[in-house]
This record gives sequence, C-alpha cells and structure tokens, in this order.
Amino acid sequence: MTVLEINPHVIALRGDFQVPPDDERFKVVAADGALYLQSQAPCYAVLLVDGFDLDGQPAALCSQRFYDDCLAALPDGGVLAVNLHYDHPDYPLLLERIRRSFGGNAVEIVTLEKSNSVVFARKGAPISPQALNLAGSLAGLDAQARATLKPELARMLWQMKNLDAGDDR
Repeated sequence: MTVLEINPHVIALRGDFQVPPDDERFKVVAADGALYLQSQAPCYAVLLVDGFDLDGQPAALCSQRFYDDCLAALPDGGVLAVNLHYDHPDYPLLLERIRRSFGGNAVEIVTLEKSNSVVFARKGAPISPQALNLAGSLAGLDAQARATLKPELARMLWQMKNLDAGDDR
C-alpha cells in the first residue's frame, strides 16, 4: 500500500494516529497525488482518493485530467474509490467526470446523512451489483472486522442493487 500525502504536517502526525512505519508492504510518500499519477505512471489495483484541504477537495484531485490519469493507473478490473462531498454544488459535475473517464462504469454510495458519497468506478468489465454478495465480501476478515463492517456493507450492497434496478437514492 502506498499512501500519498501532500501536507508534511499531516505526515508528521502519523504516530498520533497510529499509522505504522514504512516497510516492504506499506509506505507514506510526500507527494501531490495528481502530479504523481502524471509523472510516475504507476499501476495500482485499487486507488482510494480522499483528498481534502481546508477549502474542500483541491481542483487538481477532481479534474477530468485527474480521473483520466486514475483510469490509466489501473489495470483491467482495477477500481477507483473517490470520497466526495455530496452536498457540494459541483458534485454532479464531479460524478459526471468520473463516469466520463470510466465509460459510465461507476456507482455512487451516498452516506446515510447524505453529506458524503463514495463513488466506485471500475476499469474494464461493468460493475455488477448482482454479482456482489455480503458473505463473499466479508470472507477472510476476522470476527471483529466482520461485525464492524457488516451493517454498512449490507446497506451499501442494498443501495447498489436498488440503484441498478433504477430506484432513486
């Protein structure tokens, strides 16, 4: 796992938040995520984008170019997950940019309080909510993780299947 963080003050707090030290499986890199995707041409199976500053999501992390670069950084079957502010006036535009980059292959999961959403986009084969199942998604996790994640994952799967069926959020 590679974590990109632009703010050195956030990186300096990693111990306070029990972020483990770098090793062969995990590292924190001080870098601008948008520039990193452009200049390094990495390949990741999953990209998680949760980039916010004091003013919200930086423009570089929600541009059409950025989402195109995310697509380029994923192998076939790779997944992009983006945390967005659902109430932001540009939310529909940002969602459309993700869909455009991924050929429409994206689903949004809106939080219960409708302040955030997570948009999942997949490179290649369409996202199929019908192919997802709760037991399979929780397999391999310890009992505590399953108990913690099961209610929210069940809600997400229900929402995805209802969106797939044409229901409203």
